[in-house]
Amino acid sequence: TYVGAVEVGTSFKQMLPLFSNSFKVDSAVLLSKQLVKDRMWPKFINAYFNKNPDNDYYIEASSSKKIKAMLASIHVNKNYVTSESTIIEKDNKKYSTYYFPIFDYQATKDKRLPPAGFVLIWEDVSAMINAFQRSFIINIIFSLVAFLCIEMCLLWVLNRENKLSIAERQATLDGLTGLYNRRFYDLSIENSVKRSKQNKEPLALIICDIDFFKRFNDTYGHAVGDQALRQVAKVMKGIAKKYTGIAARYGGEEFVIVLSNTPLDVASRIAEKLREGVESLNIPHQSSSVSTCLTISLGVSCSQNAPDEKSIFEMADANLYLAKEFGRNRVE
Repeated sequence: TYVGAVEVGTSFKQMLPLFSNSFKVDSAVLLSKQLVKDRMWPKFINAYFNKNPDNDYYIEASSSKKIKAMLASIHVNKNYVTSESTIIEKDNKKYSTYYFPIFDYQATKDKRLPPAGFVLIWEDVSAMINAFQRSFIINIIFSLVAFLCIEMCLLWVLNRENKLSIAERQATLDGLTGLYNRRFYDLSIENSVKRSKQNKEPLALIICDIDFFKRFNDTYGHAVGDQALRQVAKVMKGIAKKYTGIAARYGGEEFVIVLSNTPLDVASRIAEKLREGVESLNIPHQSSSVSTCLTISLGVSCSQNAPDEKSIFEMADANLYLAKEFGRNRVE
């Protein structure tokens, strides 16, 4: 049962100083002007670029106050991709600079979207150039690879957690209809009954069964039968959502809907809407003895007359049996 979420995050303002101290380089995260204008408060962004008219990028975070001077001295390609580091001179010092694009969540899903901005890395390599002509390249590459490794680790963790979340969700759903499965129903009904007693609120249960579904499968085939199950499930899901209930496939062509804080008379009206909704699908059923289209029979019960979850189910099931006995395509 979903009860909430935990979000864990960090910020570039926290990461960049650690990155810079670890690898003895300075770095900054810059976002494209168009992106921040589309995503952030117009008043704030306009004020920012009015104050910094020479900036083509929004400075999200930087490990050094020299970032504006560095931006003024380098040329950034349109797609934020460069194949090599660049040496620039500033204040009688030589700096090695490198940048690469960063993508927001949407761009990682849709490769056609442009980068959100880029990461700029620079290092004072004056001593290296004077003493070791080539050694600075190794340091830049090492810094870049380390940073990318951190990114990859973070992406791996997020991807793993996402897969676990999907697996947990799929474990509670019926693969054919997308409704909750029997396992989820069994786990939730006991808690629902206890909660209704604690809150002194009625809990209603609707059990429904597709009329003559075996004949339907024999007549039209199992592929058409599966499609019919999905259509019926869609109606049930819509009704359950409208009345804040839980719809589950109990087994085969049998379904259940649990309705919290719902008295018996209201649940009966909801069941009638469900019956009408399935009948209005107008799914042909020439083998049915009660209608020319697919119909359902429904049994309704309420916790006001049931001591536990077993009793409420047995009462609804008994009423479903009566609905079938009294001609089907009806609510009891």
